[in-house]
Amino acid sequence: MKDIYFVRHGKPDFPTADSYCIGKTDFPLSDIGKIQAALLAPSVAELDIKQAYSSALLRAVETLEILGIEGGNLHELNEADFGEWDGLSFKQIKSSYPSLYAQRGEDPTLMPPGAEQYFDLKMRAVSIFERIEKSANGNVLIVGHRSFFQALISELFGMEPLDAVKLSIPHGSISRIQINGNIKVPDYIGKVIRPELDETCCLRILSALGLPENIISHSLAVARFAMDIVAALAAVGVFFDENTIFAAAMLHDMKRTEPLHALRAFELLGELGYKEAAELIKVHHDISEAEEITPEGVLRVADACILSDKRVSLKKRYMESRKKCKTDEALIMHTLRYESAVREAEFINKALGKDFIDIL
Repeated sequence: MKDIYFVRHGKPDFPTADSYCIGKTDFPLSDIGKIQAALLAPSVAELDIKQAYSSALLRAVETLEILGIEGGNLHELNEADFGEWDGLSFKQIKSSYPSLYAQRGEDPTLMPPGAEQYFDLKMRAVSIFERIEKSANGNVLIVGHRSFFQALISELFGMEPLDAVKLSIPHGSISRIQINGNIKVPDYIGKVIRPELDETCCLRILSALGLPENIISHSLAVARFAMDIVAALAAVGVFFDENTIFAAAMLHDMKRTEPLHALRAFELLGELGYKEAAELIKVHHDISEAEEITPEGVLRVADACILSDKRVSLKKRYMESRKKCKTDEALIMHTLRYESAVREAEFINKALGKDFIDIL
């Protein structure tokens, strides 16, 4: 008995916020797509994969690389060629091909002009699947595409094409087909895995996004100091969700190389369902008006006490960052943030009854 796992690649980097029809069009992974692959990687690592393949398209190749499993790239696993629609947004398609667009919603075997025909897609999918299955000496991982997999499922299990296209197979999801001799059983289809954002998972995300080592080491130092603060507060009866604070601290600079990096990180994590950590990251540069210790205050203070990857006083860290201020407005905001951080540090020190946070 062996299992064949099918992973749909992560979300591609589309030119606009619209949805696109892409087959042969070779977009790379977006930031969301890279994170989706990183989130799936720990679960895939537990599957005892003996052979792995991806399509030859960049979005699938990159997904396999982030999953951390060596494998080959096969053109036979590529997505369907959608002809004149390929690379267009669905908004453009609906406007330019209104009749065919409506008909295809009722009959997915109707393909756009110049496209690979549906029967040919099914035969190609079944042919490469059977070839992989026969050569497999254990569990197999395939990274590929939605329409390809839906056509394969339709043919393997006698499913009507219209029912097959209704199968939910999100970006970054995993499906399993169990094989016992000549018997094939679809165990689950399109499962999305959202693991806890522990240290290993967060490091995978930062690596997948291509963050430089200095930002990764800084983030790890901030997270560990935040946990020291949380543990000290818990000892005096002040409790916070340590998992959320740790994840926010690890990922607070995940988009550090871009403008408005806190907002961008908030958007990415929020879209992936990690809303609590996203909310903390969104405000980690804000000026606090709170008169008590808050989870976001713990994150801000921890961040404010780490220079590069070393723990320093609040004043030293802010004196260093002050050098980057180029305008009077920037200097004013910097001073306000420093004063806010000092207040939040004083709240923590007062609760602990000692100078746990080095302010000066």
